[in-house]
Amino acid sequence: MDRDYDALFRIMILGDTGVGKTCLLQRFCDNEFRYSHVCTIGIDFKMKTMVVNGVRVRIQIWDTAGQERYRSITRQYFKKAQGIILAYDITDETSFTNVRTWLADIKEFGDEDVSVILVANKNDREDGREVTSKSGNELADELSIPFHEVSAYTSENVAEMFGSVTSLVLQRFEGVIAATAAQKKRTHSSDTDDTGDDEETVENLKSENADDQQGYSCCSIL
Repeated sequence: MDRDYDALFRIMILGDTGVGKTCLLQRFCDNEFRYSHVCTIGIDFKMKTMVVNGVRVRIQIWDTAGQERYRSITRQYFKKAQGIILAYDITDETSFTNVRTWLADIKEFGDEDVSVILVANKNDREDGREVTSKSGNELADELSIPFHEVSAYTSENVAEMFGSVTSLVLQRFEGVIAATAAQKKRTHSSDTDDTGDDEETVENLKSENADDQQGYSCCSIL
């Protein structure tokens, strides 16, 4: 039976505790905002399916603990992520300063080609702003990564943010996804009843495109 998505990617949200990582996740996946919640311990995740450039993509979004004592746990998952949302709080300058520390962790423990975007959360809190939009843009330009100012509270730009990082990841895999889709179409049009052919085809395509993927592998390309 066909699944309702073409590819499955892992997206990780990183940043200091209190920047609103869990709120961003809940707003995007459940369209809700909770005024109080328990701090994430280790790793939590939610799933959501979206269409990006005509491709049905299911993203597994990992919400990570920001506290230093859980850093060793979250680092274990860096290598498995195809995309990373690096978030800070515009009302907390320290969280912005610590972006470079998180980037160092990504460089050391993550895949060298992981797609990263910079996100400034809580842009509804202009009265308490400590980090200007200009500062965020300048850092993103320095790092050559996309930048988004969002609000988990109002939902402003949240969907666009997740679409942005998913699109970046998708660009790296669009070749193998297109090839897999073409092969599935040919397989389905044949008279064979061998249900194992699709799985074998996917594995072969992954192997053949290993160089193009630069060491990455999607959670699943279907």
